[in-house]
Amino acid sequence: MIVCISVVVCFVVFAFALYTSESIYRFFHPYLDRQIAGATTVPSDWLEITLQEPLRAERVVQQVVLYVDKPITHPRDSWELILPDGSKVIPEVQVIDQDGKVYDLTDPTTVTKSGSSESFQRGFGARQLPSDKTYRTVRIRSDRPFKVLKIIWRCYDPRDIG
Repeated sequence: MIVCISVVVCFVVFAFALYTSESIYRFFHPYLDRQIAGATTVPSDWLEITLQEPLRAERVVQQVVLYVDKPITHPRDSWELILPDGSKVIPEVQVIDQDGKVYDLTDPTTVTKSGSSESFQRGFGARQLPSDKTYRTVRIRSDRPFKVLKIIWRCYDPRDIG
């Protein structure tokens, strides 16, 4: 009887420790970021990035994030990018799953970090992409070409960045 109680107590303590350690890890590391391309130009035709190791939809939100190169700017509360000549573009971003199904990433985000060498990060996301699929190709295009410092795949849960 004491052995059974000890096993149950050990199991409960182990489960609590596992849950707590994941919560602590996610508090300090809310974003799962993976670089998928370095410095490049987003062209007017589709730039296809085919990955050796496929992407997975982890956590709640999935995004392709462009680290947009200076001197491009962005108006507040807008989906547009303003190029140095004053023209405006709205890039298009898609991911393609292992079955060839295309998912448009249409949820916008912008992050500006003060003191950073990057102008800003422009995210193109979707909530709840199918987690039972893998994504081997990312496609990006813009009516007018512009440069980015890098492109990453980001997954996160908004509750972790509170």
